[in-house]
Amino acid sequence: MTNNDNLEKLLAEILRWIRPAVYPSLDSLMRKEFYKPDGKLDLPRAITYSLTDGKSKAVDIAKRAGISQPTISRLWARWRQLGLAEGAKSRETVACFNLEMFGISIPGIETKSDESDERQQAD
Repeated sequence: MTNNDNLEKLLAEILRWIRPAVYPSLDSLMRKEFYKPDGKLDLPRAITYSLTDGKSKAVDIAKRAGISQPTISRLWARWRQLGLAEGAKSRETVACFNLEMFGISIPGIETKSDESDERQQAD
């Protein structure tokens, strides 16, 4: 067994312990971020996050979500700061989580790209 194999096993074990430990906090953060104070889903934000795949341009997401491109840019900056998204190779942003993991579904919107889901499953 190589050092890389040992390292991968160790990281997988750490991840198994971390995920359940942080889930309650992350779930609370997601609810605050994607629900309005009245308890209704903030649909433009949820759509924006779901389409934040690292490939789509802010202007294209803005059209689909029904909000402005500057608003998309502000949301992306916020989500990167909160750890809900990461910068992509381009100037775009990629969401770190699938909203469905937190019981948030958006009819008619495919959540995250297959590549992002594969990366998540590999974790």
